[in-house]
Amino acid sequence: MGRIGKLTLLAVAFMFILACNAETSNTDSSTADLLEISIGSGKITNIRLGYSATEWKDASNLRAMRTMDLELADAAAMADASIVAKISDKATAQFACISDDSKPASFSAETTWSFAPNDFFYIRITSQNKNNSNYYRVRVVQKDVDVRLDTININYCLATLGSPGRTTSAAAAGSVTVNKTSDTDAIIAPAITAIVKNAGAETAFAVGASPADGDFSAEKPAALSENDVLWVRVTVHTGEDTSVIFYYKINIKFASNNTSFGESDPEWGSDDYNMKYRMFPNAPSEGILTYPWGSGTDNYFDRNAQPSVWNTRGHNHKYPDLFHFANGKAVKTIADWENRRKEISAILQYYMHGRMPSIDPSVLEITWADNPTGNTCVISLKHIQSGRTATMNVTHTPPSGAVQDAQARILAFGVGAAPSTANRPGWGVASFNTAWGGTEADRSGLCATLYGFNVTDKDTPSVNMEYAWAMSVVLTVIEEGGLKGYYNPAKVSIYGFSRSGKAALCISAFAQARGGTQIGMTFVGSSGSGGAAIDRWIAPFAYKDFAEDPLPVDGVGATRRADLKGTTWFYHKIEDEHNSPTSIMAMRGWETTTPGIPAGSHIYGEYNPDGDGSFTRRMGLVSSEGWYQIQPLAQARSETRGWFSARFQDLQDLHNGLALDSSNPSGVLCTMPFDAHFIAALVAPRIIMYEDGYDCLRTNPESQWANWLMCDEIYQMYAEELKDPSIIWRNLCKFYNIDHVHRVYQDQDEYDVVTAIFAGQQPNAKFRTSQFPIDDPRYRWDFNRVDWGRPGHPSIAERVRLMRESPYPVKTLSLRGLLDTPERL
Repeated sequence: MGRIGKLTLLAVAFMFILACNAETSNTDSSTADLLEISIGSGKITNIRLGYSATEWKDASNLRAMRTMDLELADAAAMADASIVAKISDKATAQFACISDDSKPASFSAETTWSFAPNDFFYIRITSQNKNNSNYYRVRVVQKDVDVRLDTININYCLATLGSPGRTTSAAAAGSVTVNKTSDTDAIIAPAITAIVKNAGAETAFAVGASPADGDFSAEKPAALSENDVLWVRVTVHTGEDTSVIFYYKINIKFASNNTSFGESDPEWGSDDYNMKYRMFPNAPSEGILTYPWGSGTDNYFDRNAQPSVWNTRGHNHKYPDLFHFANGKAVKTIADWENRRKEISAILQYYMHGRMPSIDPSVLEITWADNPTGNTCVISLKHIQSGRTATMNVTHTPPSGAVQDAQARILAFGVGAAPSTANRPGWGVASFNTAWGGTEADRSGLCATLYGFNVTDKDTPSVNMEYAWAMSVVLTVIEEGGLKGYYNPAKVSIYGFSRSGKAALCISAFAQARGGTQIGMTFVGSSGSGGAAIDRWIAPFAYKDFAEDPLPVDGVGATRRADLKGTTWFYHKIEDEHNSPTSIMAMRGWETTTPGIPAGSHIYGEYNPDGDGSFTRRMGLVSSEGWYQIQPLAQARSETRGWFSARFQDLQDLHNGLALDSSNPSGVLCTMPFDAHFIAALVAPRIIMYEDGYDCLRTNPESQWANWLMCDEIYQMYAEELKDPSIIWRNLCKFYNIDHVHRVYQDQDEYDVVTAIFAGQQPNAKFRTSQFPIDDPRYRWDFNRVDWGRPGHPSIAERVRLMRESPYPVKTLSLRGLLDTPERL
């Protein structure tokens, strides 16, 4: 190639490079390039050059111009969007906008524009010497930001949503009918759950006709009255200083009488066992069991089935059904459950704990005064009819930074003693003084004296029910701003250990303030019989040769304490500190030669106690425990009669001589038409955690785990109907490598659980990790007897049976709870 040809080729190459640079990032001082443009909430840094000024004159080239799409948050963000253009040298920027891709007629120096979706936006950058102009084209695209409110439920009632608005005046009204839990004119501290489509959305609330932005708060309203308008503001941040906001308007209505009492279930009602043991004699065909004050032939409380009725029917070994009313109707919805809860409360008041004394203003006058220089609230009580008076002094320790009248902090009550503050930063603490109720021996004391109760009467409340009455008074005072207004009444917690654990569970189940507030968080430690331990679940001692069904009578076939001595127990990854491994399991009293293990069981294939060394072997019982064996209810009610009502003493022990507890020949109260899972069910769907030690046989930790499992059906029902999976994380259990006399890491665990839930986070998985193996062969008769489950799901017995009969290893329980269909391992 000749010299001229080579030079020509180099020139062409050089011109090509310049042309490429001109289309990307031309920084020559004679040209003007756009480096970055921000329009409203959108930003483009990868700018594509259009065409030169000479080519701009040719309209036919417009369609060939490069176009960059710019997403703006929504139509509102496109209105009055400000333009910021960064240019490579001294130059001027001008803009034009048209709705199609034709040539714009003129350009303007304006920097604020209004767009519509799919507008074409042109930028002309002209150098200072006006020798060159570059053109750019941007298509404005509406960004799809989903800020819709998916669901909102108020006191567990689902709201109907109207169309949202960008302003409060543009929002169409929705509505919700709320079931009242008391006779007051308002719902105090209503339970509100709002779920939005966008995971990053923020919700704020206001109450009123036309609230201003300053009226909205992330804190949920302190109270709701009928005909109030609840506003929900949903905000999604779309940029550093930009956001999308929608408003929802919800009219509040009250249901004065909830008549959702389930559906007829002829198949269930025709079952001989259900007819005999689960349907109450004289139960009305419509409505539910009610236990009003007063007397007379029309008062169902006065003509209910006496304990003698159940005694003569004999052994009732199946677990009473949570999801069928006493008249045989099936619970199908949360609204049904709310009434079934009332019925369960009435059953327990009649047979086990006596009537809850009324705190209605027509019955009891409650006044209070906070000590201005200390942290003691003096509560004065007056029984209206008799004029009798009493006083309760509540002393509390507020956390640092507590603000008077803010009603925002958590207050933790400990039964008998204030909880430690060491592991609960930011919480207030107080002692629940048992003297506020009565004496354990015979239920006499403050409550009985105030109301004039005869302690021998069948309906006189148990001392645990008297404690619940006292807490109802305290919650009412906190609702009204007492205890200096430091605390949120819905965030009051109760903790009790051992005998006090029985009290804590009863307090949480029955205590309710005048405004409807109940205990928000319940921690039940080593409560045993009369607390969280289900009386019928006695697998560790009920079966000696795994062949008895129903339960052994008069001790025949029952495992004795001596039978367990020398038996290998297996502990699987038992934790020694509160944040240790989450996979924890314990199995007792069986080996490869244990009779009763179903043929083809995969229990050994899954747990492999001899193969990988993942188990710790322990020989025999823990010597330090020294608590005889399992304490059943028949023994507990004799130990301290005041724990229960006088009528509860009339239910017979048909297993006398079974000797579950070496100190007493008592057996199981299988005549009672309820069990401990009924008491725990009254707490759902509020936060509860069962705590105990593996080594404490007397409190029957395995039955407390079974209680957690059965009541989890309620939490699952709420989670499914309300479309809120987080609800299941309010039902928790945790067992430790301790015996009865120690509390190890429990304080910290309680704090961690509550902190996570209130922060909208999932607590540690260990709090819903199966504590005992569901396929332990000793449990087979127990699971067979749980022949019910939540609405729309197989029974617990059926789900466990599918696991046992599977031809390959499966699991039936996960963090989600008991699975409908076992999952392959």
